[in-house]
Amino acid sequence: MQPAITSKNIRLRPYLKEDYDQLIAVVLYGFDALDKPLFVHHAKKLFSPTSILFRSTVYTLLIQLALIAFSNSTSFSSQDLGSLREALILPGTAQRIIRQLLQPSFLAVWIFVSLAVAAVKLVSIYRWTHSTNRSFFDASVTDDLSDIDGYYQSQRAASVDKGKKNRSRFWVACLDSHPQTVVGCVALDDCWAHTEYLRKKHLSHGGTEDNFEAPREGYGELRRLFVHQNYRRLGISRMLIDALVEHAKEHGFEHVFFTTTYFQIAAVYGYIRYGFQKEKSAILAVYKLWFGTMKLHATEKEKQKQKSEQTAMIQEINAFNGL
Repeated sequence: MQPAITSKNIRLRPYLKEDYDQLIAVVLYGFDALDKPLFVHHAKKLFSPTSILFRSTVYTLLIQLALIAFSNSTSFSSQDLGSLREALILPGTAQRIIRQLLQPSFLAVWIFVSLAVAAVKLVSIYRWTHSTNRSFFDASVTDDLSDIDGYYQSQRAASVDKGKKNRSRFWVACLDSHPQTVVGCVALDDCWAHTEYLRKKHLSHGGTEDNFEAPREGYGELRRLFVHQNYRRLGISRMLIDALVEHAKEHGFEHVFFTTTYFQIAAVYGYIRYGFQKEKSAILAVYKLWFGTMKLHATEKEKQKQKSEQTAMIQEINAFNGL
């Protein structure tokens, strides 16, 4: 029996090109883990039992009316729709319709139609949330993750502004006994060094020069924090953030900020308890985003203020997720 893995068995190192396939698999799992909470949240908002019952009743009535009209018509065919109208106005048709609707067969059809309508609605919601979530993963792969070494660890990459030092870094967490096995990752993005790249990206997504907010030199973005599903609850996320914060302080950053979603409950809890403060929230496609920031050289008073607000921030996350 192998001994249990603890944080002592994990070490951090810079990203290597050989890590790419494993890293993308870890990132993909992180995105896929959002499928369920996204679906549940939007299903609660968009799935209306009243609407389902109304639509299924209408559909069932139409089915029953068509069957009654067909049974009362001696000349009904696909080429003679006039007979359908004549059958519906024959004497006694209204009584027959009422009797038909009171039969057990109507209830059976109504239940079947209701289930079918509900299933179609739920499937459409899932396909929408899943496809949107996957599109954001695809966008990540074609963005900074398409050239991790160049974007985060090079001074000469096309994404780095000329004349600026790229202080970005990308770390992976791996097993001490198997340093080639990637179990987590995190990145610090020196957005200021990537200003021109980010401006072009902003314009390509429909933004304008007027609403482009140029990055500030002292602000670094925490990105791509993911941990393999089999190695969670070992303190790896905290180890990765510790390394990032230490590097940021050593290289002149004053603030670290990040963006996550309200659906990633455990992750937001961790950020809040680490010392990040909520800056704002926003809606993007199927996501509700949580923007956090942390002052790297905060005073003791500022740290205590953040701690006093932790409960309120966590309660907001819980309320959104119905906890």
